[in-house]
Amino acid sequence: MRGGVDGEEGVDRSLVRRLRAIGVGWANEGEARWAAFQQRQRLEERRVGNEEWYGRTEQDMERWGAR
Repeated sequence: MRGGVDGEEGVDRSLVRRLRAIGVGWANEGEARWAAFQQRQRLEERRVGNEEWYGRTEQDMERWGAR
């Protein structure tokens, strides 16, 4: 074999593997509810973080040394 990766000859291609899907979705309703709960929790944490970040005042900025 000629002209392998970076000009190497005799490149071993036996490491190439195939991926296959083993399933889609949740195994049961409990898993689906848990995932939905986790998603709502992350969204709420992001909302609160954005509120804190964009609700900063000039005094906050001076106190935290961001200016």
